[in-house]
Amino acid sequence: MTAPRQPVSPESPPRSIREAAHELNNLLTAIETYASLLTDAVVGNEQALQDVEQIRVATHRAAAVVRDLFSHDRPVDR
Repeated sequence: MTAPRQPVSPESPPRSIREAAHELNNLLTAIETYASLLTDAVVGNEQALQDVEQIRVATHRAAAVVRDLFSHDRPVDR
């Protein structure tokens, strides 16, 4: 027997999108953590530091997209 489908309001994304956003956020947190650790490991190697910084910049940009997805999940005051 399948569970009845819950109505989806036009303001909130489907549950699968919220779940995917949550999973992406978890992955981005891990990437940011590893980039921080890598920064400490490559001190003195300017090219490697620049590369790690690009990873961090991309991670922050992706996290902003995830936050935007989450913001659509919140009730809107009208």
